[in-house]
Amino acid sequence: MLPSGVGFLKFFLTLFLRDTLPIYAQARLTPRSKSFTNVQRDSAPASPLASANWIWAANSSTEKNIAFIKNITAPANKTAVSAVISVTAVENFTLWVNGQPIGQAAGGRDGWKNALVLQAALNDSVNTFSVFVTNGDKPASAPPGLLAAIQVTYKDSTNSTFLSDATWLATSTSIPFRFPMPMDFSAFAPVDVIAPYGSGPWGQNSVALPPPDPNPLTLQQSSWIWSTVNSSISADTGSVGFRKDYATPSGKSAVSATILLTVDDNFALYLNDAYIGAPPGVTVSAYQHPQQFTVNLNASRNVFTVVGQNFPTMKPHGNPAGFIAAIKVFFEDGTTDMIRTDPSWLAGPLVSAAVFLSSADKFLSPAIVQGPFGMNPWKQLSTISNVAAAVTVPTAPWNKFLEGLSNQSQSKSKVPVGAIVGAAVGGVVLFALCLTIFLICRRRRQKARSTVALEVASDAASFSERSISPFATLQSNPLPSKLERRNDVPDSDSASEAPPPSYADAESALSFTAPSGRSIAAVNGGYRIKR
Repeated sequence: MLPSGVGFLKFFLTLFLRDTLPIYAQARLTPRSKSFTNVQRDSAPASPLASANWIWAANSSTEKNIAFIKNITAPANKTAVSAVISVTAVENFTLWVNGQPIGQAAGGRDGWKNALVLQAALNDSVNTFSVFVTNGDKPASAPPGLLAAIQVTYKDSTNSTFLSDATWLATSTSIPFRFPMPMDFSAFAPVDVIAPYGSGPWGQNSVALPPPDPNPLTLQQSSWIWSTVNSSISADTGSVGFRKDYATPSGKSAVSATILLTVDDNFALYLNDAYIGAPPGVTVSAYQHPQQFTVNLNASRNVFTVVGQNFPTMKPHGNPAGFIAAIKVFFEDGTTDMIRTDPSWLAGPLVSAAVFLSSADKFLSPAIVQGPFGMNPWKQLSTISNVAAAVTVPTAPWNKFLEGLSNQSQSKSKVPVGAIVGAAVGGVVLFALCLTIFLICRRRRQKARSTVALEVASDAASFSERSISPFATLQSNPLPSKLERRNDVPDSDSASEAPPPSYADAESALSFTAPSGRSIAAVNGGYRIKR
C-alpha cells in the first residue's frame, strides 16, 4: 500500500512541476520582455485632446484669418487659479488668455501635427481665451481647423476641462479692432464642428503632444535682488533697471533661451534693447505668477534687461520689492548654460526705459542680494505662466494680416478715359490750392519773425546779465547724456521699444498720485484710490 501511495505521489508531483515551473519562470521574466513594455505604453493616459473637436468659422473655408473666442466662467462656489491649454491649428496660430499672448506656433504645412501645451494664470471668475488662426498662403496637409482642450484648476484643487466645440465663437469677415479682448461680440457667431478628434481628414490620432520636460526651469537656486539693502522689508516707490551682459563661452554658439522671472510688483523685459513682454495687467499680486518667455538669441553676445517697478504705498519708506530670474541658454551643439539672479547683475535708477537701455555699465552698480528663493515675504510662488514675445505677436488690423503683396497680383482691367481725365483735373486743382495756402502761411511767418526780432533786440541787455546754464539739470543726473549712449549693444531683429496694447506699461503707475490720506491700489489692470 505504501509503495503504491509513494508512486502516486511522485507521479502527481512530476505532473505539477512540469506544468507550473515554465509558467513561474515566464512570469519572472515577463517584466523584462518587450511585450510588457508595449502594454505599459498602450495603457498611458489618453491625450486631453481625445474628446475635443476640430472647429472652424462658419462659411469661411476660403478665409485666411479667423478669430476664435471662448469665455469661461467659474462656478459660483469656485475660484479659478490656473489653466493648462493643449492647442493646435491648421496652419499658424497665436493664443491669448485675458488679452495676454501666451504662445504661438508657425509650423507651416505640417505644424498642426504637433500641439502646444501652455500654462496661464487666471482671474478668479471670468476668463477669455482668444485664438487668431492664419491658414497661410500655401496649402497645408489638412483642411483648416482648430483643436483645443483647456483644463482649469480651482483654488480647492479640483479642475474642469473645456473642449473645442459648438460653444466657441468665431469671425472671419470683420475681426474687431480690439481683439483679442473685444468690447462688442456682434461680429462673432457659433463655430461649425467639422469632426471629432481622430476622424475626418486629419486622420486618426494624428496630433502629438510634447513630452513633459524632465528638468523644468525653476527659481530654486536663484536669489532675490534689488538696488538697495533690505528691500524685502521696505523699498522706495519707483522703477529700477537691471542688466545682465552675457557673452557666449568660447567655442559655443547661442541659439535660444527660456527666461523665467518675476518682480514684486511689476516688470518689463528687454533683450538686446528690444521689448519682449510684461505680466498681464498691473495688479499687486502679479508677482506670484512667474512669467516664462522663449526667445531667440544672438550667437555670441546678448544683453538681458529688466525694468522692475515697486508700487506706491502709504508706508513712509515703501513696501517690499524684489526681482528674481532664471535663464536657460541653449547652444547649437545641444548643450545648455544657466544664468541666475545674483550680484553679477547691474542695477541703477530709472529715469526712462530708453535712458537706462542706452546708459553705460559704469553708471550702474552691482545688484544687492536680498536672499534665496523661498525667503519672506515672497515664500513659494504660484503657477508659471507662458508668455509669447511681443515682437512676434500679430496686431490689428487683423483682416489685412498676411495679405502681403497679394493685392498687386490682381487681374488688370482697362481704366476708362474719363476717369483718367477726371483724376488729372482734380490733381491740378489740388496742387493750386496747396500752393496758395503755402504762400499765405509763408507771408504770415515772415511778418511774425520781424516782430520777434524787434522784441529780442529790446531785451538784449537784460538777457546778457542772466547766468542760467542750459546744462545745470544734466550735471546732477547720474545717468549719461545722449553723448554717452551705449554703442556696444548687439543688433536685434526688432528695435521696437514700445509695448503693444496687449502688454502692461511698466512705468505707467508712476504717474498716479493719491490725495492726502488716501492710498493707491492696482485693480484689474488699472488703479483705484483706497479710502
